[in-house]
Amino acid sequence: MILRRVGTVVSEKVIRRIMTEEQLIVISKRRRSYSAYLGEITPAVENIVQRDFHAEAPSETWLTDITEFQLPAGKAYPSPMIDCFDGIVVSWAIGPTIRFGDCLSVSIRMHSSSVFSTGRMRYAR
Repeated sequence: MILRRVGTVVSEKVIRRIMTEEQLIVISKRRRSYSAYLGEITPAVENIVQRDFHAEAPSETWLTDITEFQLPAGKAYPSPMIDCFDGIVVSWAIGPTIRFGDCLSVSIRMHSSSVFSTGRMRYAR
């Protein structure tokens, strides 16, 4: 700005070279990238487990988590169902989309056909 007022013309490359020699850095605000995320669309579910990952009997408490893996063929979403009694994977589902219902329906089908039962629910090893 001052050089323009005086009438001196200097190229941008000269200014950049002088700034690097003097170790001067221009701090500017970066433009935010576009994001269509509007927040959670459904209310959060109640925290029933309260971080107590123990169970007194088999099939009393099951946990699941959906993880995203980036593969050369595309994304994969594995979702294991784990029994808190002994940590065994009761069932699992893997697919190209995030659908908790897939894992749950596989677990229910597997347990309805299992041989070993414990009272209210069936348990498979």
